[in-house]
Amino acid sequence: MSITHDPIDTLAAHRPLTADWSPDDREATVERLLAAAAAPTASRMPVARPSRRDAAPRPVRRRFVLAGVAAAAAGTLVIGLPLASDWTAPKASAVEQLVASAQRSHALVIPQGWYLHMVVHARQHMPSADDPMDGVPWVEESWTGADGRVWRHDTQGTHMDNYAFPALTGGPIDYTPKGVAKLPTSPSDLMAYLRARVQGSNSTDEAIFVAVGDMTRMGYVPPAVRAALISVAGALPEVTATRSGGRTTLAFVDESTRPGSQSLVFDSGSAALVGEAGTSPGADNVATIEILGLVDHVPADVLTEAAAQAKRDAAIKG
Repeated sequence: MSITHDPIDTLAAHRPLTADWSPDDREATVERLLAAAAAPTASRMPVARPSRRDAAPRPVRRRFVLAGVAAAAAGTLVIGLPLASDWTAPKASAVEQLVASAQRSHALVIPQGWYLHMVVHARQHMPSADDPMDGVPWVEESWTGADGRVWRHDTQGTHMDNYAFPALTGGPIDYTPKGVAKLPTSPSDLMAYLRARVQGSNSTDEAIFVAVGDMTRMGYVPPAVRAALISVAGALPEVTATRSGGRTTLAFVDESTRPGSQSLVFDSGSAALVGEAGTSPGADNVATIEILGLVDHVPADVLTEAAAQAKRDAAIKG
């Protein structure tokens, strides 16, 4: 059974951070993200997950992902390009060096029959204290196929959900692996392309920044396109760039349209997006992003339960 998803709703579902952004404690939020990312992998938040239905799940065949795009959230091994030393550079220098890292990275191609396996660890604090799940961390584990379809297993506390998302081809921008591979690699051409197509947000520049995050988060954007996307984000007048501790942070702030900030945190050596942060009055969001590699199947229980969820959603919509 297939369901039609609105492209904007579907894109929002793919993004780990969907709340509005805003000002207080921007630097503190980013510092918390970087501190969390610097923690050893073994000490990260455990994923509370009941045993799955497969009595004898078949072994997952895994391919190693090339270094340029595979850099996971801090604490995991980055093979290839070295991390930058601890220092802070001016905006132009920080952006230029991140662009150079992206250009040196290797392409990640998802072969037919394989899936890009990644995990997002996130936490969100909202102004309302009535939500019992406020501040409770959650995990989004996803598998993206060569055609851009995504299966996702979400865990928050003891609550779990499974989803199947169609390929993001229905909107003005094609976010599938084939779609992003065709994007302009000239920063000026890409800026014009995005400016003519982005939607949502409080301003066109903010929408462009969000689109850069949406694309680089997916992990499969070709090096030349990734470099152009970083150049585009860095050229926005509302964006500041800082480089420190092996990380380069691009932060978007436009108090005239929205109080607060939203930040994209890249590994300086590989240009992989490894984290995100955002603030709004009384609220903040943080997430770390980890690419685990290419696997040859989506777990059977995720497929089964995602299909059941789709049927339930279809029944609700009538």
